[in-house]
Amino acid sequence: MAALLNFLPYVGALITILVVAVISIVTFDSLSYALMAPAFVILCNIIESQIVTPLVVGRRLELNAVAILIAVAFWSWLWGFVGALIAVPLLVVIKVFCDHFEGLQQIGNFLSAQQVLNQDD
Repeated sequence: MAALLNFLPYVGALITILVVAVISIVTFDSLSYALMAPAFVILCNIIESQIVTPLVVGRRLELNAVAILIAVAFWSWLWGFVGALIAVPLLVVIKVFCDHFEGLQQIGNFLSAQQVLNQDD
């Protein structure tokens, strides 16, 4: 459950913490023991979201900051909160798609954080 909810920014972690907290409060007799499980989930989530994921994903998928802002603004305007949640993953999908087709590589290049120069340039 935690792995699947991890794909929902903010909301997924909150649901996971709440579910673990409810289960641990029902399971343990002492409140101090019951709060250790949600605290551990919070610690794991902070380490994963602030350290591990940026290190792993940040080196592989670098996106243009302006493109991210435009995507979040556009999808938020179009679909509201749900659009804001899916804006960056959708932008990553578009970038990877464009990188794999020769005719669309200019768009993929624009979406990259670092511009790749062609041999002709």
